[in-house]
Amino acid sequence: MAYATNVSALKIMRKIMNNIKKDINKAKSEFSMAFEEYFKDKKKPKTDEEEKKQMEDFMNWYNNERKQSDTGKTPSEMEKEIYGKEPNRKIKFEWDKNYKEPDELLEEADELVGKEKYEEALKCVDEKRKIYKGKNANNTNMLPGDSQGSPDESFFKDTLVFIDANFLSKLSKHFGNGSYLVYDLEKFSDELCKKQRLNNRKIFYYTAPPFQSANPTKEEENKKDGYDRFINKLIEQNILVREGRCQRVKMDGNFIFKQKAVDILLAMDLTNVPLEFPSVKRVILISSDSDFVPVIKSLESRGVKTVLYTYYEKKRDTSFSRSNHLIKSVYKYALLTKEYFLNSPLIKKKDIKENEK
Repeated sequence: MAYATNVSALKIMRKIMNNIKKDINKAKSEFSMAFEEYFKDKKKPKTDEEEKKQMEDFMNWYNNERKQSDTGKTPSEMEKEIYGKEPNRKIKFEWDKNYKEPDELLEEADELVGKEKYEEALKCVDEKRKIYKGKNANNTNMLPGDSQGSPDESFFKDTLVFIDANFLSKLSKHFGNGSYLVYDLEKFSDELCKKQRLNNRKIFYYTAPPFQSANPTKEEENKKDGYDRFINKLIEQNILVREGRCQRVKMDGNFIFKQKAVDILLAMDLTNVPLEFPSVKRVILISSDSDFVPVIKSLESRGVKTVLYTYYEKKRDTSFSRSNHLIKSVYKYALLTKEYFLNSPLIKKKDIKENEK
């Protein structure tokens, strides 16, 4: 009997936790939409004082003027009228003059160690630990709807994932020992975002359809049909697919195929991030192409940092060489592993139906 009661209590607790997570995710989504809506046509502040005034005006507008899409009330109205029934989304905001981003503190600590100022370096590390407050801490800069006081660093941390499909496909085949690994691209992207403590807001996928002759062969038609099915599944997942074209070139009597305009499309979309997604301050790029270095540097100058996921091998005669030029240009980088693919299984509709029985 006690065992049954514990199991029931556990189920209820899980249900409550899931509801809390949904409320928090909705609140975060509302805040992101509001942020973009407000700052869409705003000019970039020239001074810290202008930035402070702009942010204070935004917070006042968000709390007291903008109505939430699901409740039709402002966060302030929700706090007064339905507090206890709905998540409280009013944001308590104040400026912390001594606040520094955790990554900045670690960089500062690293520099101090290099200068053999160990005590000062330890203070920086200790300050980073304080940023991650306990659940009883009075965190005035918390996520909307999060009564536990989530870490300040998670504020404004939506990201966009840009995928060089040719590189990822080549890597999948490499890890699959000549056979392409089957995986869920959305889960794969989400896993990378979680590793960086970022919220996956949108996935951009850059590819090119297979080559088609003027009079397509049966093989070419089959490849195109398979490609179309794959792309349609990505679109169903709300993944933005950008297509270049495939060019066939004859060299030494053999045909080789090259993608065209794909890199240009990716570079254009990266360039537009500050304009189209002003609240996004970090993007994830999955590639190994050093052609993106100028764009990465341009983004950094406009306040957007790039996290690179790539792959290289140190051995000779490898098709995955290291690009120091690319790696040095990004904010941080990480190597992709086979586990990322394996941890993102593709669940087919047939499997889902079997589980529902």
